[in-house]
Amino acid sequence: MIELIEPVVEEISAIFLNFIYSKIKDKKRTLAIVGRKRAKLQRIKIIPREISANDKNRAITKTMYPWDHPTTENLEKRLGNKTVHFIYEYHLDDIFIGYSIIYPINQKCVDKYLNKTYRSGSDIENKDIANNFEDCAGYYIAYLIAFDKKWGTGERRTLVAMKCQQQLANAMQKCRKSNVHVFTKPTKNTIKAVENHQLSKISLEKDNYDSIFKIDRNQLLQKGFGFTA
Repeated sequence: MIELIEPVVEEISAIFLNFIYSKIKDKKRTLAIVGRKRAKLQRIKIIPREISANDKNRAITKTMYPWDHPTTENLEKRLGNKTVHFIYEYHLDDIFIGYSIIYPINQKCVDKYLNKTYRSGSDIENKDIANNFEDCAGYYIAYLIAFDKKWGTGERRTLVAMKCQQQLANAMQKCRKSNVHVFTKPTKNTIKAVENHQLSKISLEKDNYDSIFKIDRNQLLQKGFGFTA
């Protein structure tokens, strides 16, 4: 990676909460837990940030997780003279609990992922970035991180993933394109979650965790997940 982006869809396993619910035997208890998390979800604010915020977020993340993180220089190259935001912070009341880096991409970029010309987030260039989230043809989840003390054990991880789900679902609903795609490249830590939620593998790498996966708005509707308010 250059690199910029191989990261992580940090708990994309929570992106489709209905799927998780359907797999758990104790549905009454699970429903109560889900209800409490949804109440907290409503308290989370999504705050768009300038590229300069990446330095701070990158420093925090590197003290917690041993992953490569997009550099500010690479983010600036992708942004160019566009005004769209890439970085979104998630704040639960006054607590900074995580953030995402999400690229709105144009149709040519979507096509390059679909025809396997592009094989990672590192392939994205300035010309691939759309001007906003409403006129784009897709989204690339480059980085999604929660500030939990222990990997895989924290509530914040689930809340951040759920809020990102809500954010992307609402963006897809408002998008003017007839269909919109979401792409991501999972790591070894998140590949099972991606597979469980039936995202389609579209690249040719032998290892699934080194491949691009996607789902689109039509597939979401067919699966019955719908959009969250």
